[in-house]
Amino acid sequence: MRYQFNPHRHVKIWLSQDRNSFLNLENQKRLIKMRYLNPDDEIHFVYDSRLLNPKAQEDLKQFCNKHHITPMDVATLKGNNETEHQLLEHYSNEIKCLGRGGNLAVASDILRWIEDIYKLGTYADFDTRIDTRGLPALIEVEHPLLLSMGSIKIASSESLVINNDIIAVVDPNDALPYVKKVQDTILKNLTTKHRLFSSYFDQVRRLYNSVLGDEVGGLFLSLSAGNELQISEELDQLRASTNSMPELRFKIEQQYKDNQSFCRKKSTNVVDCAQEIRKSAASWLVWLITPKAIYQELKKLAAIKNDEELVSKVRQNQRLQLLKSSVVYTTGPGALLNGLLSQYLLSDSNTIKQDKINTFAFSHYGLEKRFISKNYIPFASSLKTVNALQNEGTIGKCNDLSWLKEGQEAIHSREEIIRKKQGHLKIILPQELGKLKQLITKHIAKLDRDLHSPFRFYRAHARMQKLGVLKDILNLFNENYFDKEQLNMIMQKYSSEDIFASIGTSRTQTLIKEITRFAKKAEVYQLDEEDGRIAYKV
Repeated sequence: MRYQFNPHRHVKIWLSQDRNSFLNLENQKRLIKMRYLNPDDEIHFVYDSRLLNPKAQEDLKQFCNKHHITPMDVATLKGNNETEHQLLEHYSNEIKCLGRGGNLAVASDILRWIEDIYKLGTYADFDTRIDTRGLPALIEVEHPLLLSMGSIKIASSESLVINNDIIAVVDPNDALPYVKKVQDTILKNLTTKHRLFSSYFDQVRRLYNSVLGDEVGGLFLSLSAGNELQISEELDQLRASTNSMPELRFKIEQQYKDNQSFCRKKSTNVVDCAQEIRKSAASWLVWLITPKAIYQELKKLAAIKNDEELVSKVRQNQRLQLLKSSVVYTTGPGALLNGLLSQYLLSDSNTIKQDKINTFAFSHYGLEKRFISKNYIPFASSLKTVNALQNEGTIGKCNDLSWLKEGQEAIHSREEIIRKKQGHLKIILPQELGKLKQLITKHIAKLDRDLHSPFRFYRAHARMQKLGVLKDILNLFNENYFDKEQLNMIMQKYSSEDIFASIGTSRTQTLIKEITRFAKKAEVYQLDEEDGRIAYKV
């Protein structure tokens, strides 16, 4: 069966940790740039008014009005069936428990599978770049649900990899069985207490052993999973002693908050703990089964002479891995794969082709080039390629991880760079616009002289068109302001009339590109007024 996918309808979800801000600076910049790249697309912004003060809610309203974005308040959602009612209860619990184990990534994961939200369009994380320019209004696809999907090549078999950073429910009716599977899996994961995390790897181990044999299968699992096996065992132990997922995460935070708590948990002290870490790094077995990137990190850690510093770095790393896995295998990509396509955790390559599993994937339709994720893994990727991506040590390199302390720190560092650029542009932009006004005025005078010269008949039509464009742009300079909004309309008008083709490579084209570039910077860095005007100086 064929389905019609509309790539021009989008959903963004942001649940703010700061009551004073509806959206952080970096993501505001991304959203403005997305609007600039996709001027005619629908963009829906999902938020929760219960997390914002009145000033932040008013800021949100003004931002959405200015950039033609439709806001949707989660606080108004009721759910369309019993399953959704239960999911929204878990969502509310995550929000209520913020500061005591509540997690905004889990809350966001839940919202992606609520009908009133997924019907709005394609969900994509903020760190996904979207550019739908040139795409048709509808694209024919072979599946009612599209996901970011790939696979790892293992001999003649493949192991599926799914991410939930991009989700398109193309046909809500036909996709319902798949959506229901995901919803049920998330509900089960949020409530079960018995081997929730280890069960995923138990299943993977059985599949690997059936294809590769017990010894090779076990070794391959160790190579591909790294220390996630140990992490999953620890998470299961924690889950068995807690009443909810927020309580589990809060317990992790408490046990890993400082070196004393960390060592107390292990019934040891800092000196002995540091010695154990160095001993482990020197083990040939650890060298054999640990992915190269992780082993190199372990060696670097072991080289640290100060015991407190060494234990602190290991503690922080383990805390990060525990919190990440507690989300990934509960409501994130691990849960999605386990609930939706667990039978393809490891399958013969021919089976995957015969069952047309690739028709689930954005990449099957070339859409990975329009919905661009740094987490994207092609089908039949090598284990080395996947490990290089998954073990990328720099926080924020592949995704923001904004729900973790480390991710927030990385965002703050990047936002400092944005603010510096913003401050610099605030000074130079008015001056550059003033200079451009003078250059456009001079060029108009030159074109006018050319039209009255002895050679006025040579390319007279092209000169007239150039004059028309430049005079329209010059009229946008009014007193001390330049009207950016009207510039966008002029650009659309002349593009539709194909006048730029006759302008060709010329001084006129250079001036138009410059004024457009400055207008874009002013918009992206929010240096324009509410009505789209930009201040300039002559």
